[in-house]
Order: sequence, then structure tokens, then C-alpha cells
Amino acid sequence: MIRLGICEDVYKEMIYCKKLVDRIMAKLSRNANVYSFQSGEDLLMEIEATGNMDILLVDIELLGGMNGVEFGRKLREIDNNAVMKFISSHDQYCKEVIDVQPYAFIDKPISSERRSSVCLCLKYGISKAIRDRFMCGQHIIMRLRPGMCFMGNYRK
Repeated sequence: MIRLGICEDVYKEMIYCKKLVDRIMAKLSRNANVYSFQSGEDLLMEIEATGNMDILLVDIELLGGMNGVEFGRKLREIDNNAVMKFISSHDQYCKEVIDVQPYAFIDKPISSERRSSVCLCLKYGISKAIRDRFMCGQHIIMRLRPGMCFMGNYRK
């Protein structure tokens, strides 16, 4: 199952993004657990408690604590594998986001023309997640982070 995190401080935009992701995942015939957060701190706590996300859609301008770039830096300390895409209406962060190795940057609002960019990100994230997991007999082994794996029974 693909684990996907959305971090957006504006509730209305977070719900829109979640619905968009749900529609795209249904079109791709993929199951995903989609988690939504309004702060980078909450998303990091979820990752530390339950394991890494495969795909992250992160707003750069988060109100309150850390912004999206700061979140990205902290994430990369514990996970270099997640496919991260920044979403923002502010382009002054473009140079800063390079340090955290994002897959892409998409401008807000997410218009119908830009939906294809979100779709490409999800397709890439799915294929990367599948490559990071591999079958071993009746078990699936999932790499959580360097030196740490999860092994469980494979079920269809």
C-alpha cells in the first residue's frame, strides 16, 4: 500500500488536494493511504511514529512553526527515499528547495492544466515505492530507511 502525505495549512486547499489525489489514484487503479496534515511538525511526528511516506505533497508557506523547506531538511535527515513535491504560490523559495531534493515544484492554485503534473509525481512515486519494496518468497520486505527494513507476510 502506498503511503502518501499532504501537508497544507489552508484547510480548504488541503481537502482539494486530498480529493485530487484520491481521484488520480483511483484512475491509476492504486490503493493508497492518504494522510493530511496542517503542519510540518505533525507530519514528522506521524513519520516517526508509523514509518516513512512514499510520496509527499508539501506547501512551502506553512503558517506557525516550520515552513516546507525546513520540513524538507528535517525529513531528509531521516528519509532520503520519499518523493517530495512542493506546492506553492511563492517562487522565492526555488533555490532553497534544491537542497532537499524535491521531485518537482508546482504553482498554486492547482488548475486543470497542472493536474497532470501532480499525476506524474504520483506515478513516479508509485514506481519508486515499488522498486524500494521487493518480494522474497511469501514475504514482502520494505526498506524503511538505510539499515532498517520491515518484513511481513504477502497477501493479495
